[in-house]
Amino acid sequence: MFLLNLDFFTLFFCVFLALLVLINFNLFTILLALGSMPLAFTYPLMKRFTYWPQLFLGITFNYGLILGWTSVNNEVNLVPIIFYLGAIFWTLGYDTIYGYQDIKDDEIIGVKSTSIRFKENPKKFLYMVYSIFIIALISVGTLMKFNFLYFIFLALISYQLFFFSN
Repeated sequence: MFLLNLDFFTLFFCVFLALLVLINFNLFTILLALGSMPLAFTYPLMKRFTYWPQLFLGITFNYGLILGWTSVNNEVNLVPIIFYLGAIFWTLGYDTIYGYQDIKDDEIIGVKSTSIRFKENPKKFLYMVYSIFIIALISVGTLMKFNFLYFIFLALISYQLFFFSN
């Protein structure tokens, strides 16, 4: 007699729901989404192999920006690429900050992170990644011809990022 495992059923149900959402998009977006699967499956292993798992998280997690753009525009141009790259650096920054909580434990168990890699000079690293993020947002705002309010609020966000990274 075969007993249905509840964990298997839950996983199957979630995959089925994801498929139902996916098939509502255009073909280009569906193909790009399927191309992201290797990223999603390999991300959990990155802390064992590289000091840059936060970078891989940014690449994987922010892939949805490209998918959102293609689902509306059915093409990729410079704007979503710049936005995607900026978001990768934003993720790299905030997840590095988050990783500082776990440095001692991570070093004991032997996993790697940007927090460990840059533990001697974290501010320099965070200023660099957040500067790239802000430059990307300025570029996107300029290319999209956003009005002055966007740039005013971006200045406030920039202040907050650099003030709290200090």
